[in-house]
Amino acid sequence: MKTTVVFEDGVIIIDGEARHGFMFTNIDPNWRVMQWQGDRGWIEVHRGERIWLDDATLIEPYQQMHEAAKGSAAVVPSLSEAQEQKINEVWMLSQQRFAESEVSVPVNGALRTYGCDPVTRENITAINTAISRAPHLVPNPRPYTPKGGSPVMTTHDEFLAIYLAGLAKGDAFYQAYYAHKTAIMALETVEEVSAYEADAGWLG
Repeated sequence: MKTTVVFEDGVIIIDGEARHGFMFTNIDPNWRVMQWQGDRGWIEVHRGERIWLDDATLIEPYQQMHEAAKGSAAVVPSLSEAQEQKINEVWMLSQQRFAESEVSVPVNGALRTYGCDPVTRENITAINTAISRAPHLVPNPRPYTPKGGSPVMTTHDEFLAIYLAGLAKGDAFYQAYYAHKTAIMALETVEEVSAYEADAGWLG
């Protein structure tokens, strides 16, 4: 089951079925969207950060609210509202797919794999920032662990290559998201927007 809660808009979407008009109380004002799929999820906040979740009890109240609303009169969104909701769904999907992806970069004589998850990206960014500001304080090379491997001595130039590869992968996902967004905005009915398949067209 895939659940999306858009706090600002009062919308809960479960497996593509959107219900509107919810009033969310006692939540952090910085929360923008909560996403849950399978046994994990996250909250996207207004600063662009992500809070990872592994406790299903956090999403269950919203799923119950969605279920309870089935007995009330359905609120049909306008075309612009439906497009905004679908675009939010596509954006969350793009961020999920990007976080699950990886890049391969030649490091210390071999092709190494590095994740694009937020923790790895933050680590690589921090190391490159330190190198750019005070290169003499960062050993060259210094050990860093690729995905699923053991620590590898990694040079300053190789850290930059890893960082740039991650940027390129992120941009590729953004371009795929933007293509979806453009296609959604070109649709002319709510029914077409609801039926739009957001799972296609992503990087492998």
